[in-house]
Amino acid sequence: MKLKKRAGLFSFLFALISISLVSASIYTWHIQYNPTPVNPTADVQYWNFDLFDVPSETMQNLKNRGVFVMCYFSAGSWEDWRPDQALFPESCKGNSNGWPGERWIDIRCPEVREIMKARIDLGVEKGCNGFDPDNIDAYGNNNGLGLTEQDAIDYYNFLADYAHSKGKKIGLKNALTIIDDVLANMDWAVNEQCYRYNECFYLNQVVNSGKPVFNIEYGGQSKANSICPKAIAAGFSSLIKKTSLNDFEIPCSDYIENICGDGILEVNEECDDGNQNNNDNCKNDCKLNICRDGFVYLGVEECDDGNQNSADECSNFCFLTHCGDNIVQILNGQGINEICDGNQNCIINGYNGIADCSLDCLILEQCISNEYCGDFIINGNEECDDGVFGSDLCNSQCQLIFSEIAFDGFENGWGGGKGWIGDWWHEGDSALVTGDSPYEGRYHLRLRKGNGYIDRMLDLSDYETAKLGFYAKVKSFEASDFAEFSVSGDGINWTVLKTFTPADSDNVYHYYEYDLTPYIGSKVWISIDAQMSATNDYLYVDDVKIFSN
Repeated sequence: MKLKKRAGLFSFLFALISISLVSASIYTWHIQYNPTPVNPTADVQYWNFDLFDVPSETMQNLKNRGVFVMCYFSAGSWEDWRPDQALFPESCKGNSNGWPGERWIDIRCPEVREIMKARIDLGVEKGCNGFDPDNIDAYGNNNGLGLTEQDAIDYYNFLADYAHSKGKKIGLKNALTIIDDVLANMDWAVNEQCYRYNECFYLNQVVNSGKPVFNIEYGGQSKANSICPKAIAAGFSSLIKKTSLNDFEIPCSDYIENICGDGILEVNEECDDGNQNNNDNCKNDCKLNICRDGFVYLGVEECDDGNQNSADECSNFCFLTHCGDNIVQILNGQGINEICDGNQNCIINGYNGIADCSLDCLILEQCISNEYCGDFIINGNEECDDGVFGSDLCNSQCQLIFSEIAFDGFENGWGGGKGWIGDWWHEGDSALVTGDSPYEGRYHLRLRKGNGYIDRMLDLSDYETAKLGFYAKVKSFEASDFAEFSVSGDGINWTVLKTFTPADSDNVYHYYEYDLTPYIGSKVWISIDAQMSATNDYLYVDDVKIFSN
């Protein structure tokens, strides 16, 4: 490791520091709030901006040039100049935090948490990659609100969970004494003056977990000469700044000079074998030779075309493609223009089938299907399948024989379908969802926990016969979990038609059918009631129909 000399006093530290730098993760970064940077340079890996002050165009420009944009906002104080300052209730404000126009806020207040979610949403909209929430450490100050360390832990995890749910990163600012409790939810730490206050030992565990520490120490050149060698040895990404956070800075990364190819493993190098051979385990840029980097690692890779396309001569695993690898290549690694490779899925007369491929990958055989009308399984374009001879509801061409009274496949919301009176009444944990494979279409009904409930009414006054049919599947029922499909002639007194229990829990759709003739000549209500114990117990329902045959 080579260190640029800042003062002769520190030259004796160089050899000692080089040992620690082997595993350090030091990043280049800028932070500037005053004045707001107009044309920030893209010469670093991270930029720390004020969330409100920097326009989206500036953030997007830096992101397009490979810079990670970290957005600062105060998560623990009220600031009288912010555009959302009027939203903070007076009851959620505490003592002054020592800065003009700022007061501690009660991070337990629901109103405060909603404001912070809105700030994160603003950052997502503007283009922030991650967030730097400040002033979470009110518990160590005279906040006037009785805030504790546990309050700070709960609050940080709330912010982190919300940022992560948006696909963004977030770090802990100062608040060093809660690192143990929130480290798993941190993507980095931002710290001010741990060297001045002899608190840097708290941050060692952040570096040891492979996460960056962005450290700021306030001062000038003499401060840099004193701090930077220690910060580099600790693996901290440190800057020497003025307290105004203007454009003055001395990056401690300037104290490091790497020479790729000198045989010495240094910060930001993955390897350094001291040669100029791109075909061994370490390339000329001191990055490890990996599959899909465009360089063939001799003895390990057969090829490397630098892409992720297995339909050419080189697979995604850097082996030559060939007939028999179940991927059709226009030209494979053996020089063959493949027509097929392995058995191919196909459709014949509306049924799923398989077409065999010849051993030389040049001939695709005829499509053959084991599915047919009369096999008692609804396949292809079939509406039903009651065997070769059909039934009174299903003809020999596997099409339904009935007069439809009402139907809902849950494709158009709670008021969808036809033939009903009014919308589905729904409450509790009931939803129309796309996940977990609907029986048909994009949506199906999902009920969870012990409070999912729906019902709907229709009129059977003009019919002589009526039946109820529906598809349902049960997932993860245990012990006393159950759900009921019921019918009522007055909406008050109910008759249970089907009770779903753990015995039905196979996560496969089944068809159920019940006679509604006793309710002919009047209005009738259909209901589904969930009585399960948890959110991971599911009843799914699709294609509810009332018909007369």
